[in-house]
Amino acid sequence: MSSRYRVRPEVVDRARERLDVSSDERLAARLGVTAATISRIRRGEQPSLPVAVDLLHAAAVSMTAGLEPVPPTPVTL
Repeated sequence: MSSRYRVRPEVVDRARERLDVSSDERLAARLGVTAATISRIRRGEQPSLPVAVDLLHAAAVSMTAGLEPVPPTPVTL
């Protein structure tokens, strides 16, 4: 079983501030990803590790502060 994580929503806003971009689309372009990727991150979906690291670096946030674990989904029988 692998660990799941998500980027805290405020990390995207902080990255936008630090990179001085006015939209998620411009942030995506600066990070070399699609706007849809940023949208998925905002909705709490797990990005690839390289994208998460780039976003955390842009926001100047540590992995510990910028990521949060996603609890496992209970299995119902």
